Amino acid sequence: QLITRSLLSLNTFQFKFSCSRYNVELDIMIPKLEEFQSDFWRKTHYWFTTYAIADDSICIYTIPYVSNKYELKSNYERHRNDLTNNSDTFINVTNLKLSCKILKKKCEDYFSNVTSLELEGDSNSLTIEEIECLKKIVNPFHLKQLDLSRLPGINSSLLLKLLDQIPQLSVLSVWRDDLINYFNNSELCKCLNNMIKKLYVEGRGDDLFKMDDFYKVFRNIEHLQL
Repeated sequence: QLITRSLLSLNTFQFKFSCSRYNVELDIMIPKLEEFQSDFWRKTHYWFTTYAIADDSICIYTIPYVSNKYELKSNYERHRNDLTNNSDTFINVTNLKLSCKILKKKCEDYFSNVTSLELEGDSNSLTIEEIECLKKIVNPFHLKQLDLSRLPGINSSLLLKLLDQIPQLSVLSVWRDDLINYFNNSELCKCLNNMIKKLYVEGRGDDLFKMDDFYKVFRNIEHLQL
């Protein structure tokens, strides 16, 4: 009613609405979400929306997604609009937080312009095949920053495989204990030495700086944050 009566010249309308899933009845909420996919929105104004339902949250947004940050949860279901080009849904997203559980299932979302990727989950169940699947979700040639601080315990062979896919990477966030273990892999150390200019280390203990390997591997870094 507001648009029809008062905003007669409105051409572009973008939004992102979200709420907690707790104490929300889906049989009441879903009809409210589907109101944004009626002919008024789709055919009269060509404003298309998608809504996603996860275990803990509900979100509805216009396409393309308006924010530059997005969290791809493992337990969500996205309800697309059948009149839209889904390849353009996330063209504005440059920072992506991704649950590794997504790599174990078929994901139809694609993020073509992501430059910063944060991975989280259980590294013990992560496989090389799942690392390969990452290319189906993001364009690895655009990635410049990788955050592994929420994926503790990722082994050196998996990290090396991951870095092989991200040739433009220059910023790395990592857990201290993992970093110390990486010094035992000479091929990975060479790769880190060539690529990383900014290093963010999380964890306790100063023994990292008593190790000659640290200064050999990261002698080219320009920015260090602990």
